[in-house]
Amino acid sequence: MKPIKKILTLLLIVSLLPLLGSCGTARKALRKRFGKNQKQVAITIDDLPFANMNQFITDELKKKMFMRFLDEVKKYDVKVAGFLIGSHYSPDWDKYLIRWIKDGHTLGNHTYSHLNSNEVTGDEYVRDIGRCDSVLKIIFDKARKELNIPFSKNDIAAEGTKSPDKLIYPALNPADSNNIKKILNAPESDFEKVLKSKYNLNYKYFRFPYLNRGNTAAKKYIISSYLERHGYKIAPVTITSNDWRFNPRFEVAYLNKNEEEMKSIQDEYLKRIIRETYNSENYAIQTFHREVKQILLFHLNMLNAMTVGKIIKWYQDNGWEIVDLDTALQDEVYDYEDTYNGEYGIPWLFRAKKIRRTTENPYAWGN
Repeated sequence: MKPIKKILTLLLIVSLLPLLGSCGTARKALRKRFGKNQKQVAITIDDLPFANMNQFITDELKKKMFMRFLDEVKKYDVKVAGFLIGSHYSPDWDKYLIRWIKDGHTLGNHTYSHLNSNEVTGDEYVRDIGRCDSVLKIIFDKARKELNIPFSKNDIAAEGTKSPDKLIYPALNPADSNNIKKILNAPESDFEKVLKSKYNLNYKYFRFPYLNRGNTAAKKYIISSYLERHGYKIAPVTITSNDWRFNPRFEVAYLNKNEEEMKSIQDEYLKRIIRETYNSENYAIQTFHREVKQILLFHLNMLNAMTVGKIIKWYQDNGWEIVDLDTALQDEVYDYEDTYNGEYGIPWLFRAKKIRRTTENPYAWGN
């Protein structure tokens, strides 16, 4: 009787889904009934400071859209991760990238030249990562100076002997000498935690351009070894937006002040993200028998600057919690080995397929 009862329960729930679709409480109750984890997604943005191919999009307009994006994200109290192309940086972007850091967002490495690892040697690729690393250091040094954040405990000690009342610490009252003494005597790891309580001052995050990690095992080893030695966190992708298909049309509509066309493209684009999200979620459940912490990729372009609020709202209205990249990376799925050596930049959940089918994996079919 128990199997029959379970089937009848399932049929009843399925029949009620249309009625429950708009009720967030009911959706959460259903998820709890079947033991699934909270749906979580991190939002990540490539090609900072700005991605576009339209020659009529001026630098002034790019910067306006950059700030619009940050203002929109701030409305929803969401933290995102962005990845900089080093060769696209110039000092006139400092104000905007420092605002990115001040707002608590993550800023990482997307190579200096936006290289495709399939088209260069492993050594050429890692040198390009290093060049972007140097650019990021310049940006973060400027950010620390503007935010009056010491670079190390030694800097606190040196400055503290002169004018401790002028020091600023995130989540730390500089007038409290006991707290200052405590942090000065704390391990370096604790010191960094205090600084990261408000700003993410770590730029050792890496996103592969085109999602290509190397088309041979030898090349992949050179690149992955370099990233590991230099303390990088790799930012995989599980949900792709394909925004590059929509943005050129959106830019033309914007320049022509065609609001009806702009809205139509936004609606079409949002439907694409929804479809990709469901595809990735369903694949994860079928493969792991659970929700995984998803990672969405899009680019900082005009389309996303004007649509990100709608994207965030859709996720939140449909039971998703938007988390930062570090939280998403805590999912053990990102610890699996990448066994794919092909030419295509396929999302992460498909890359570790061989590993997931081993008997040691508790989520393999049949376990």
